[in-house]
Amino acid sequence: MVCYHCQAMFVMNNTKFSRELKTLIYYLQEYGIQHIDFKFNSLDSLPKEQVQIDQFMTQVHQGFFAAQDRTIYLLKKILQEQKRLKVSLANARRQHDKELSQKFLDSLNQVKFQERVLRKVMDGISIFLFSLIRGGKTVIKTARFQRCRLRFFRSQECGTIQRS
Repeated sequence: MVCYHCQAMFVMNNTKFSRELKTLIYYLQEYGIQHIDFKFNSLDSLPKEQVQIDQFMTQVHQGFFAAQDRTIYLLKKILQEQKRLKVSLANARRQHDKELSQKFLDSLNQVKFQERVLRKVMDGISIFLFSLIRGGKTVIKTARFQRCRLRFFRSQECGTIQRS
């Protein structure tokens, strides 16, 4: 017989999930800037030469690719975990073990939350890429807005976003 208490421990804990999110934010926000041959201080001082712009955009897209790849890997793990937790929850309910059922239900809710967060990351990448397709100043405005949102997320204070 399978130990159902041991199965609940495979859920990605909050610390590990936070680390994974920080890695994804690095790929999305900083990878392109840190992997270019030239430096610039802000989005206002973006290089004017097409070669440098192309190099920057290539590195940004590679960062997006790495973030997408990691997100897909994490989503696969999470979906497998959901499947296993649903089976374990059903077995615990068949055995009429309310305490164990509640543990599996809590774990399942945590995994569903992690899935929703990762899906939002993927949505953000796709929205940004669609704004790149439209081109022009939309790219710069979107990049500024994303940077402001990330600062707000990290420090809870940003000039253009009001706390609610």
